[in-house]
Amino acid sequence: MSFLIWLVVSFLIGLSFNLSSWIFDNDKWSLREQIIINFFVCFVAWILFYFLLNGLSYTWQSFGIAVLNFVVVYVIAYGRYLYNLWLDIKHINEQLKKKG
Repeated sequence: MSFLIWLVVSFLIGLSFNLSSWIFDNDKWSLREQIIINFFVCFVAWILFYFLLNGLSYTWQSFGIAVLNFVVVYVIAYGRYLYNLWLDIKHINEQLKKKG
């Protein structure tokens, strides 16, 4: 039974990563919309997995800890992503100035 639970959890984790990456492949949304939508998709998945892996025990304190952990991880991950994106744009602009 334990194997089946881990199989389902692994499938759901993969599905949430797939959905998260699809959000950034969608060109109809601005970067801001993509980040906001991605935040909530990842947040819901994080909370579900957090409580599933902790035996579905729920308290307001554990919920607060889960939210805080998620926000810290998300800010670090996407802060780095946006910083790298900013560096890439800066490099492209410098190259365009040299050619122009």
